[in-house]
Amino acid sequence: MVSIKPLNRKKTLIHLSLIVMLTFLAYIPIFQADFAGYDDSLYVTGNDWVLCGLTFQSISWAFTHFHSANWHPLTWLSHMLDCEIYGLNATGHHLTNLIFHISNSIFIYLFFVIATGARYRSLAVALFFALHPLHVESVAWISERKDVLSTFWGLLCILAYYRYVKTLERRHYCLMIFLFCLSLMSKPMLVTMPVLLIILDIWPLQRKDSKRFWDKLLMFVPVIASSIVTYIAQLKDDAVNPISSLSLSSRVLNAMISSVQYLSKTILPIHQSVLYPHPGNTISMVNGIICTLVLIGLLILSIRQFKKMPFILTGYIWFFIALSPVIGIIQVGSQSMAERYTYIPHIGLFWAFIWMMGYLAKNYYLKVCFVLFVCSAIIGFGVKTSFQTFFWKNGQTLFTQAIANTTNNYIAHNNLGVCLFQNNHVKEALEHLNKSIAIEPDCLEARLNKAECLLLLHKNQEAIREFQYVLTKSPEDEKAHLGLAEHYRKKQRYQIAIDHCQKALTKASARWPLYVKLADIYEDMDELNKSAYYYQQALTEHYISPIIHYHYARVLVASQKYIEAIYHFKKAIDFDPDFAKAYNSLGALYAWNNQIKKAFKFISIAHQLAPDDEEIINNYKKIQERWKSSKEY
Repeated sequence: MVSIKPLNRKKTLIHLSLIVMLTFLAYIPIFQADFAGYDDSLYVTGNDWVLCGLTFQSISWAFTHFHSANWHPLTWLSHMLDCEIYGLNATGHHLTNLIFHISNSIFIYLFFVIATGARYRSLAVALFFALHPLHVESVAWISERKDVLSTFWGLLCILAYYRYVKTLERRHYCLMIFLFCLSLMSKPMLVTMPVLLIILDIWPLQRKDSKRFWDKLLMFVPVIASSIVTYIAQLKDDAVNPISSLSLSSRVLNAMISSVQYLSKTILPIHQSVLYPHPGNTISMVNGIICTLVLIGLLILSIRQFKKMPFILTGYIWFFIALSPVIGIIQVGSQSMAERYTYIPHIGLFWAFIWMMGYLAKNYYLKVCFVLFVCSAIIGFGVKTSFQTFFWKNGQTLFTQAIANTTNNYIAHNNLGVCLFQNNHVKEALEHLNKSIAIEPDCLEARLNKAECLLLLHKNQEAIREFQYVLTKSPEDEKAHLGLAEHYRKKQRYQIAIDHCQKALTKASARWPLYVKLADIYEDMDELNKSAYYYQQALTEHYISPIIHYHYARVLVASQKYIEAIYHFKKAIDFDPDFAKAYNSLGALYAWNNQIKKAFKFISIAHQLAPDDEEIINNYKKIQERWKSSKEY
């Protein structure tokens, strides 16, 4: 085991600068990208807990609640911190992801340098990692902060482990365990870390002392805890597909096929997609067997070369061990594979390839060819990464690429339809939602989104049929009941609307949206006490929502409970400092009470935040006149 020599620090700084510069250049298009129309609303833009930043309540929520089928409190804290710093400026959120990715590339370089002393090979591995196009998904996707953050702590854990191996000091061991726990609290991808460290013991650390297995045992405590918590979180959100929906043979065959596809896309990263739909139980047995034989053949070749080139077998095994939590034996989600899953496993493939090429290049001519090939690969990867990053500009570009590069991708059609709908392209959205349903008739999400489009196009009966179809498949579906409740509320058929909300409440995982809908219905019925009651229920479950506080305050004003209304308007502003309507309503309430100075203050802020809002403009003109004529002016 070799340490960095003081005389070579200049080279190290040059190499680190090269990693930073090339990675930054490759990812420049990311700074023109918006939030993607895929999970970003769950993680950031539509998550009230994240939007309110780092508060005692939000930090407590991060550690005590499951959300998006996961428990990763440190990921939530990082998103909250971003919202504190950048608000909803997507550029800032992308920058944070990129900083973590560059840091991870640097950590990989430093580990291989201190473990092997081979600076240029270490640089090549780090640049392969930094610039490979399959890693764009982990970096450009804001919701995948968990990937780069988990790897950040995981690589620091490996560096701490290296220090422990050199010194066998308890403090380095404790630091390693602590960093490992932080990695699992960001994303449970590295539950295989104890085994990965054993692989590093074989190569490059070449560790042979008697403690090399025993010092991994303690790591299984957080591994077991994290695995249990993660499985519960996935089950609670219905992210884990039940065994009955996919046969074990289909899962195993898909694991073999996707593993070969990962290897092929590592070599030639073309036809990329954010979504690769799972073929289900129709998966080809022949393709599965062929891919299994290919993987076994590569394993046999690696074993045969182990004495001469141990880095090939260790790199190959690292790839599969690191990939095993997401290989699909326990199927999570609807994808057959995902490019983000290669983020950590790729490290093994890259070191296996670089060290193998270095070993085989035994004369000057071969060394020159090796250097030229690696440089060409780095340039090619960098250019392709930059090109792929362009597709993360927004949801429309992202899912258009997914549809072009895959077949029968009903999820991509649905998601593209949602993006088009949000941009007011309702007819185009409907086309893609119909395509999604044509591919997968039981895609309930697409039918719900189609119903929303139909309502906007005033095709009410068709929309009702879609909602009812969903309810035949899933009788307690919250979104279907909410959609029907809203439809009947607008038709003033209030009892039917209430019945739909009550049915959904029986098994709803999150009840507050239904409470809000009931409050809206009772407000329309002019039953303000019941409306206020349901807003209170909603706030009990989701206290930090500025929208709920705002509408509850409106009902309180109508009920002539002005002091309580002022409190909830202020709470709405506390949770969303840019909530123009809350400032306006609070100012209007003060104006009604002849507190002109306070009224002018809040309506002025509302006018600054929303200068084109007609109601705010009128209130601003009125309060200006009253303010100028008041004694306080």
